[in-house]
Amino acid sequence: MAEQDNLADLIIYLKSLGFEGSILEATLRKEYERFDAFMYIDHYIAFGNDLLRYELHLVYDRQFNAYRLDQYEVFYRKQVNIEHKIINGIDTQELERLMAEVDWHYYFFQEMNDLPTEEDLSGIFEKMEALSDENNPNSEGLKIKSRLIYKYWPSGNWNDEANELQDIYETSKVFKAEHLGIANATLAYHITSGNFGNLHELISRTGIEAYPGFDLKGLLAVYLSKNSERFDLSFSCQQEDGIIDFHIPVCKQEGRYEAEYMELTFTRFPEIKHGVFSGIDTANLKEQMKLIDWEHGDLYYLDENEDVILYPYVQTIKDSIDRLNADTQTQHIGEYLQIKYWGESVMEMYVNEETWQMKDWEKTRQRFTLDEDTRTIGNLMQGRPVHSSMLSISDAPDERWCVIDATSVADNGLNPIKYIEGISRGQIETMVSMLSVDGTVWTGDIVRSIQQGEKVPVDINGINGAEQVIVSVPANPAEQRLEVTTPEGRSIPFNFKMDPDWCADQISTRLEQQEGKKDLRTKKNQRGKTRRKGM
Repeated sequence: MAEQDNLADLIIYLKSLGFEGSILEATLRKEYERFDAFMYIDHYIAFGNDLLRYELHLVYDRQFNAYRLDQYEVFYRKQVNIEHKIINGIDTQELERLMAEVDWHYYFFQEMNDLPTEEDLSGIFEKMEALSDENNPNSEGLKIKSRLIYKYWPSGNWNDEANELQDIYETSKVFKAEHLGIANATLAYHITSGNFGNLHELISRTGIEAYPGFDLKGLLAVYLSKNSERFDLSFSCQQEDGIIDFHIPVCKQEGRYEAEYMELTFTRFPEIKHGVFSGIDTANLKEQMKLIDWEHGDLYYLDENEDVILYPYVQTIKDSIDRLNADTQTQHIGEYLQIKYWGESVMEMYVNEETWQMKDWEKTRQRFTLDEDTRTIGNLMQGRPVHSSMLSISDAPDERWCVIDATSVADNGLNPIKYIEGISRGQIETMVSMLSVDGTVWTGDIVRSIQQGEKVPVDINGINGAEQVIVSVPANPAEQRLEVTTPEGRSIPFNFKMDPDWCADQISTRLEQQEGKKDLRTKKNQRGKTRRKGM
């Protein structure tokens, strides 16, 4: 009775992996009666026009007194195309049509187990023999006969010539049971056939796997194990100025997976004017939150009822956030601090759904091909200028800069990309050389990173020894200068043009004017939202 229960459990387990059918069950029962230490069982599954052979390897586990699946090997066969002819009066194309209508796996299973066959296939066998036999050998007939046998019969019934075709048409891969389990039959098909690898390569070339926390292979394994017809790969990543959401739609076309584009949405953190509200110094609160490791830190413990109890220093911060959120005048500050610091933490359970939607925050959205580098287009979405030579979508002249236009939205809901003239690559290289770079990084790499919209850490030889500055293109590349700051973000005015009339105040005035325009744009957006709410 226990053995029958073990067999039933094994059948249920194999079925959960996609291995099922009357032939498989009958073979398992027969092998179970023999009670050998190992079982090797061939199983066939069709995926569209692809027929896969799975060689299941089961071992008897004495610890549990039951058989378990130790590993299996998948054999994927490329399309077998036969050049048909009429040989010895036999139309091989008609012969293949007849063979394709027969369930040969079931037929040979019956024959092997001395069961009566439901079909009289003597006519097919006679035609196959007539293609080539000892009395009437024919090389072309033998070639076609072997390919028909290889294409339609189970591997245990192949002739020598059919066996040799394995090296031409088949690829195989072994899947072993590990501590996390074993790939199911569907995922194994997509991996062995190349579907998985092709889709992974298509998406990974964008560089998206460089973002921490994005497990592309793991996500693809989940969806492809379900043989999903269509699915979306979505991922959010917090940046210095806001949050970037990546969205890559994938669909199956003629049995193969394709992804044509990725859509990015950048949600900018709101401008916060700190102060003291209801006894809370928001600037000080932000500094406190900045010092805490919200993702991995020790934030809470469980009481005897397994309820979450925040440690006092965390509870104090939460209370301050709650007080800010309770006042409509300071709610935006509390929500900003929650999103920025609690987004990837256990504390996210204290963030309500409405806050997560970030409805009133500035958003930009654009669509890109998978030829683009995610880091570069991520910089573009954040409002940083990117040199046109760094984007494959750009048809602008080499010395143009691309910027996302956050102030307008096209009919398709996307923010357009503008092209503006500005600093050239040669000018960037000259200016970088003026900074006494210490030589540990090739200047060309620094220049390329700047063109990609990066804020680039550069080690320099200063009068006080080794120092580091952050170099980037300003928001308006037409200024034909580089932005230089400390690692903390404080501006370092630098007279790159060696202009005797230049002074740092000019830069400060220009920056103030830009900030004034930004504030004006923010007020206009707020007035527009107020109007829409009134409507």
